[in-house]
Amino acid sequence: MTDIEARLARIRRLFARLHDLGWTEAAPAPLDPSTVEGFESRHGIRLPENYRRYLLEFGDADTGLLALAAYGTPLSKQDEAEDYFRCNTEPFPLDRAWAGTPDQLEEYQEEMGEDADHLDPDDFYDIDGDPRDGMLHLGGTRSQLYAWLVLNGPFAGTVWVDSTGYAPDGWLAPAVDMLQEFVPEQWWEPLRDEPWFPAAEEPVGGPDFLDLTGDCLARVVLRAELRRAVPADRVRPVDEQLTGLRYGYQYDFRKLMRIDA
Repeated sequence: MTDIEARLARIRRLFARLHDLGWTEAAPAPLDPSTVEGFESRHGIRLPENYRRYLLEFGDADTGLLALAAYGTPLSKQDEAEDYFRCNTEPFPLDRAWAGTPDQLEEYQEEMGEDADHLDPDDFYDIDGDPRDGMLHLGGTRSQLYAWLVLNGPFAGTVWVDSTGYAPDGWLAPAVDMLQEFVPEQWWEPLRDEPWFPAAEEPVGGPDFLDLTGDCLARVVLRAELRRAVPADRVRPVDEQLTGLRYGYQYDFRKLMRIDA
């Protein structure tokens, strides 16, 4: 079994579990091959195989990876997107997390003073082209935290998180780089010691589109199992917490990506 096949098998298992739990917010909706091939033809590309296989078997990213986010951008709507979000097939120019140019770092330091001490100079470097070249916009939050899929080069098929619209000192980075800087799953901690708390599947981690999708679906499964497992006298407080995970738009994608707000 190839790596892609193993990842797809995990996603099938998680969708099957959600179906068994009666969960309807995340459900496969496969794209017609003509939709995928038409997009590729118009842009003169072949989509990364992991993402392409997911589209054909399960549908757009909002069926899985963005199931808990404010919105996803369907492949069929990509050509109608605003310029900032429109698919760009130029070579992807980044080789690591990018927060801006060296000149921008100097500007931040002048404007922010000591508040800029947390910025890593290694994240500021000159690039050829636009930092979003070679990426496809997957979706994001109402607070402008975005998810992008890299289309070409050594990072093809990986998801990068774009927080440049979320904060003046934001960055573009592979999801794994951001995850390592925050405490994962902190939002489950108030419930984790309860005797009825379901066994949680350990996240795979990493920026691969299928791995992140599986990790997200595992969290949706955990949420669905929590709703079933919680004792009657705890339903209301737990339900309020879980509802916040779905509708707390300013934080939802951070929680989806295991980034503590």
